[in-house]
Amino acid sequence: MGLQHELGISPVVANFGAGTLAKVQALGTIGIGWQKNKNIVKILRHALFCKGYWGGDTAVAPRTATTPVMSSRR
Repeated sequence: MGLQHELGISPVVANFGAGTLAKVQALGTIGIGWQKNKNIVKILRHALFCKGYWGGDTAVAPRTATTPVMSSRR
């Protein structure tokens, strides 16, 4: 819901559906130094960490729904 809020989606809902995915994909590659919205970087990095991915200082490429660009699996 925090990601939806940062993406400007209203009203926010408790699921990650097609609308949220489309907004994330429209951002392109997101990573350290990405200046548009640092909260989005933090939210995505922590969400991936909760799913077992450690991104370190790598970028997140939200172009595909299932394959983020990450350095290694925990």
